[in-house]
Amino acid sequence: NTDVASVNANGLVTGVAKGTADITVTVGDKSDTVAVTVTEGEPIANSTTIYYPASNFGANSTYVHYRVNKGGTAGTWTTAPGVKMEAACDGYVKYTIDNPDQDEVEFVFNNGSGNWDNNGEANYKGTGESLLVKNGALTVDNPPCTVTVPVSSVSVAGGDFSLNVGASRKLSATVSPSNATDRSVSWKSSDTSVASVEQNGTVWGKKAGTATITATAGGKSASLTVTVPGQVSDSVVYYKPTVTLGVTPTLWYRVNGKASSVRMAAYCDGWYKAVVPGTNGAQVKLVFEVGGKWDSNGLVNGQHRGYFGSGKVLAVTAGKLSSSAPSCPSLSSTTVWYQPSRVSLRSPVLWYRVNGKASSVQMTAACGGWYKAVVPAANGAQVKLVFEVDGTWDSNGLVNGQHKGYFGAGDNLAVSNGTLIANVTPGCKVL
Repeated sequence: NTDVASVNANGLVTGVAKGTADITVTVGDKSDTVAVTVTEGEPIANSTTIYYPASNFGANSTYVHYRVNKGGTAGTWTTAPGVKMEAACDGYVKYTIDNPDQDEVEFVFNNGSGNWDNNGEANYKGTGESLLVKNGALTVDNPPCTVTVPVSSVSVAGGDFSLNVGASRKLSATVSPSNATDRSVSWKSSDTSVASVEQNGTVWGKKAGTATITATAGGKSASLTVTVPGQVSDSVVYYKPTVTLGVTPTLWYRVNGKASSVRMAAYCDGWYKAVVPGTNGAQVKLVFEVGGKWDSNGLVNGQHRGYFGSGKVLAVTAGKLSSSAPSCPSLSSTTVWYQPSRVSLRSPVLWYRVNGKASSVQMTAACGGWYKAVVPAANGAQVKLVFEVDGTWDSNGLVNGQHKGYFGAGDNLAVSNGTLIANVTPGCKVL
């Protein structure tokens, strides 16, 4: 977090504002991180800046040759002629030395061609945040002028992104150069009704739409776009076969160019039900299969024609598609939650028996490793549950070679680690 602390290529960390930041060093594919806490208090100097009149050796040809005497022990001189100084202000040049412990700096000046100012061979020596040499005299902590380092650029890490309503993401901005005078960053959203941004860079999704988030420092800016998607809507498909074969139908569907299938669940009065997720009003192609028999609205060139429709409700029976859900008696269902003990690439299949009738349904991902499915029309009756994950059964053991099953009744049944608990739901946010 550069709003709290910055670090240069030499590993010098500078506190910027009160807070905590992680400092990471990386060499090859190895890295290490330390936490830095910046507290309130008087600023502590971590460098020494040397000033010298540009008129002595020229604004572009003045060098400072120096060493830092740490703890009173003589340091190592720079390689002659030293380092070239840069323009400061009011006719001075300057050079800044990393000096976090504020040790003594010993230095001389030259023009890079053999002309030296070495204080009569005594060298200049001083300790402080600034050292000014003028007319052979050294002044400590009295710089000749205030140097303003302008911001050259601002960048925001990560690029454009999407954010759900109610979710947040913290952005970080980098101000260059690292020694710019005004490094404070301000944040702004082009549309706070879509996405707001706090002054620490935290963006919040508010409603569907797009907004531009801009970071500004020292008159320079950088922007990115945040997209807040609308609420995803599903399509509920109802199907009533014209012939009863005692087999649960399978719904094959295609939406937005992607094909999939799902085992339907008994609903009421001979109707079955399944959910096609994330349709968002797009057209859906529906084909039904019951015990090897296809209901696909006929064939075209040997291919299933399919039933086509869009909307939140699609109901098919007797070769007709409508947008009205079947009218059935009010029946209560049971939601089953299941957390497998092992990770699988496929969602579990729930096999259940209620009121003397057996059926199965492909479960859907919920949250935190949990899956869910609905047992329709349970009406508070006891339900037997058996789960299958990639050919492996979780049935609470066997009795005489038969699946024992988990038994329970209620609005919600949760099974995990071989235990069933009634009328509870997982303690995670369901997507």
